[in-house]
Amino acid sequence: MKISIPKTDKITKFIKNPFTFSLSRLIPKTDKIASSPWTIKYIWKKRNSKIKISLINYNENEANEIQIKSTKELNNYDTQKTIKWINIKWVHNEKIIHEIWEIYKIHPLVLEDIANTTQRPKIEEYNDYTFIVLKIINFSKDNHEVLIEQFSILVWKNYVITFDENEYDDFSWVKARILSKKWKITKLWSDYLMYAIIDAVVDQYFTVLEEISEKMEELEDELMFSANQNLLNKIYSLKKEIVYLKKSIWPLREVINSLQRSENKLITKNTLIYLRDVYDHTIHAIETVETFRDLTSGMLDLYLSTVSNKTNEIMKVLTIFSAIFIPLTFLAWVYGMNFQFMPELAMKWTYPAWWIFCIIVTIILIIVFKKKKWL
Repeated sequence: MKISIPKTDKITKFIKNPFTFSLSRLIPKTDKIASSPWTIKYIWKKRNSKIKISLINYNENEANEIQIKSTKELNNYDTQKTIKWINIKWVHNEKIIHEIWEIYKIHPLVLEDIANTTQRPKIEEYNDYTFIVLKIINFSKDNHEVLIEQFSILVWKNYVITFDENEYDDFSWVKARILSKKWKITKLWSDYLMYAIIDAVVDQYFTVLEEISEKMEELEDELMFSANQNLLNKIYSLKKEIVYLKKSIWPLREVINSLQRSENKLITKNTLIYLRDVYDHTIHAIETVETFRDLTSGMLDLYLSTVSNKTNEIMKVLTIFSAIFIPLTFLAWVYGMNFQFMPELAMKWTYPAWWIFCIIVTIILIIVFKKKKWL
C-alpha cells in the first residue's frame, strides 16, 4: 500500500469520530419469534422520508421517466410493450409494499424479506420472476463511516422492480444511459437491466474500498508518530467495519454464481457473458476486503509493538539511571555508617574528593554504556 503523509485537517477530522461502529449491525433483526410469514413489518431504522416511486419506461425507440404518485397508476402501463423499471425509494411504509403485492402477486415471504432490511444477500427463483437481495455500500465523508443498506430486485420478463433503502442515487448513470436511448440496454430484455443494476452496485464497492484505503493510510501515518488509546479505538472500529463489509459482500458471490448456473428462462445467453464479468469484479472486491482485514490486524500488532517498544525504552532509561546511581549509593552508604574511627572523615579534602570520585565513576559508567551501545 502506498504510504503518503496526509494533511493535518484530515487526521483531525477523523480523530473526532473514534469507535463509532456497533456490533448490533452484524446481527439480523426480526419482528418477533414465530411471527406469521404473511406479516409485513419494516425492520431497521426509523424514517420520516416520503416514499418515492419512479417508472422508467423504455424500448428500442423511446424512453421516458415518470414520477408515480400512487401505485394504482402502475396499472396504466401493463399493456405497453416496453421494459419497465419501477424504483421504490424507501420501504418503511408497509402499506405501499402491500399495494405492490396486490398488483404483481408477489409471494408473501418475498415481501417479508423486502421489509426486513437486515437480510443477507441472496437469490430466490419463482415461476415467473426472480428475487434478489443485495447490499449497497457508501462512504459518508462527513462522519468517515461506512453506510450499508439493503437493495431488493424483482425481475420479470418485461418488469424490474427495485426497492432502494439507500439515501444516495447510485443508479443515476444507468438511468441516464437508458433515457439517452444510445445504450445497448434499450435493445435488450429486463435481464440486461438487472445486470446493469448489479454492476452499478459492485462498482460502488470499489469506490468505498478506495475511501477505506485512504482511511487506513491515515491511520498508518498516525501510528508512525504516536500510539495512544484513541488510535487503538479507531483501528479496532475500522477492523469491525471491514468484517461487516465482508459479511455484506461475500454472499454476492453466491448470488451471481447462482444466476450464471441457473436454467432460468429470464436470463439470456447474451447476459450470461456480462454476469461473468460482474462475478470477476465481485471476487476482486472480496479479495480486497480480505487484504484490508489482514492489514488492520497487522496495524493492531504494530500498535501493540509500538506501545511495547515505548515501554521498553522507558524501562531502559530508568535502568541506566539506576545502574549509574548504584555505586554512588554504595559510597553514600559506607560513609553514612556510624563508625567511631573513619580516618577519611578527619581529612581536610575528604568532601571534595568524595564528589570528584563520584563524578569519575559516573563518567566511566556512561562511557562503558556508550561502547556497549546501551545509550
